[in-house]
Amino acid sequence: MRDVETTLAEMREFLPVASKDDEQRVRDLTERDIKRTLRDVRIPDVVIGRVLAQWPEFRADDEWVSLLASLVAWVDQCRGDVDVPIPIWDDLDDAGESGRIFYFYLFAICYDLACGFLSDGGCPSTSSIQR
Repeated sequence: MRDVETTLAEMREFLPVASKDDEQRVRDLTERDIKRTLRDVRIPDVVIGRVLAQWPEFRADDEWVSLLASLVAWVDQCRGDVDVPIPIWDDLDDAGESGRIFYFYLFAICYDLACGFLSDGGCPSTSSIQR
């Protein structure tokens, strides 16, 4: 496995530069929204607790916010394009707690728009599916 700095550099090289609006979108994500989203997909409460506990520190770190905003912008740009190659990067575990939790924040930010996209395409919501 490569070092985390190499992985972060590869991510920054691949992703678009985040706009101020993209960065504000990240900072505007609330703990309530994170909790609602993760509960909706049945993430265990202990994991949700870790994600929420790290959020203030993550949100205050300009480097993490910028990276997350860039990835959110890329996801939004590519949504619906089935031919877009999906990059696979080494995990960010060695970047500390913010690295370990990074993709939970990406999921929480992109969740509502992804659900809307799927609904607009005719996919039923989980509430309309018989369990």
